[in-house]
Amino acid sequence: MLRGHVFVAAPDVPQDVRSLVAACGGRVVSSVEASVTLGLVVCGGEARLDCAAQLRSLRIPILRSSWVRASVAAGRMLPMKHPHTEYDPALFESLRFTTTMLPVQLKRSLVAAIQFFGGTYLPDLTSATDILLHGEEGRMAGTAGSLKWRCAWEWAIPCVHFTWLQECIASGQLGALPPPSSPPAAATTRNGEENESSCSSSHEAAGGNYASCTLFIERQKRPRIDAITVASDAGRNQPLQWSL
Repeated sequence: MLRGHVFVAAPDVPQDVRSLVAACGGRVVSSVEASVTLGLVVCGGEARLDCAAQLRSLRIPILRSSWVRASVAAGRMLPMKHPHTEYDPALFESLRFTTTMLPVQLKRSLVAAIQFFGGTYLPDLTSATDILLHGEEGRMAGTAGSLKWRCAWEWAIPCVHFTWLQECIASGQLGALPPPSSPPAAATTRNGEENESSCSSSHEAAGGNYASCTLFIERQKRPRIDAITVASDAGRNQPLQWSL
């Protein structure tokens, strides 16, 4: 099951976990070498792994010993996701983001973070978008918002403040998505970022009919949104499963 995987383990990783790795075809080492594929620590014990910073720079996942035990119990390799990870370089894998109402420099930083953690940034809002990140203006109820903001609300695409992304990175897990917000009063252009083309491709794909487009995209996206909510529920500990 673990054949081909080489774990660099913190000194306090229990011997029974090391034995399980070996029994499943893996190998445990005490320092970084070219063949290392994963880091291994006890829960909250990343500080005991001297090479943790190096593993992060190499984008090598750092797992908790609970992942080994749970995988052996399941008879298969479980997803390397929360709650079994200390560092997940693919935290936003399979998620597609766009932004609105953000200062240019902040937007660049967020896009870099999204891409660094395996996500995809889309300049325009389309039927493929999973999450819309917004700035401070999006917090104020009754504001006109942007064209992206209004389209996202109409199409049941989650709109979250950019701090949601930062909190996910800090905690190492996907946070819960907020419930749908109130509809914006009107579509306007803000900060020179959005324009009429920001969500026009999906509008045109639906024959210019926003009502039919809304129903189509909601049917397509709702399972993915629900999957994120389920995955963020620590009590259930379920892996992400996208329904396309």
